[in-house]
Amino acid sequence: MALAGGLSLLTTVFSAPSSAPWGSVWRLAEMAVLLMLLAVVVRWAPRRQAVAAGVAAGAAVATWTLPLVPAPSVLPLAGAAAFWTLPVLGAAVVGGYPRLVEHRRCRLVIETRRSQQLELARDLHDFVAHDISGSSRRPRPPASWPNPTRARPCPPWNASKERG
Repeated sequence: MALAGGLSLLTTVFSAPSSAPWGSVWRLAEMAVLLMLLAVVVRWAPRRQAVAAGVAAGAAVATWTLPLVPAPSVLPLAGAAAFWTLPVLGAAVVGGYPRLVEHRRCRLVIETRRSQQLELARDLHDFVAHDISGSSRRPRPPASWPNPTRARPCPPWNASKERG
């Protein structure tokens, strides 16, 4: 992509504007192809390569109309270049947004897995530490309280029935 953008930029700089009626139409078609390629590169290429290709293709698209400007003064040239920078930004957004969504999705999956791992670790700890080892803290009555499991003495009315 960087090579295609660089070649397009070189043809813009070193070629004279075409006098044929369809000459600039082919250049416009070339820019449309460069913009589509730019969107694909921004979406799928590694970041450094996408930046290099974006700069080359962006410069080529922004400057393709400069030889066609009739009175080459600074203001019309800057205006034409600024206007044709907008499609470059649009192609970068069209390719960059799905890339951003994919990055956020991957990060969300990692965070969700981590939270599930931590929850499983807590549950496993609770199970091993409390249920299996029996070390859970159960409230125990003080030693001064009567033990409910010992045999209780008979109530006095039962003793009176047995006597009499």
